[in-house]
Amino acid sequence: MMLVVKKAGRPMGVPAQAVLQLLLSEGPMTARTIGERLQLSIRIVWVTCSRLVARGEIEIVRRRQVEGVNKPVAVYAARRRTQCVQGISRLPMAFFAER
Repeated sequence: MMLVVKKAGRPMGVPAQAVLQLLLSEGPMTARTIGERLQLSIRIVWVTCSRLVARGEIEIVRRRQVEGVNKPVAVYAARRRTQCVQGISRLPMAFFAER
């Protein structure tokens, strides 16, 4: 039996679940890399990551300098407690594959 902890606020949408699943399965990556993998705009991914950081689902593990960008970009990773809290591994990635 899986323990599910309800959080205050609205439930996570499909993009947030997909970002969280990707970070859990692939490890830390930048918002641009997440957007490329999920075929989402960088703006949607950046806003989604900001909201997930505020909720405590993911965290910024380091900042990396990228060519062509003046400021260092954040590298996001799922927090360890997230892995046992939500059963998101069953999220269908077909939604993003068709785009």
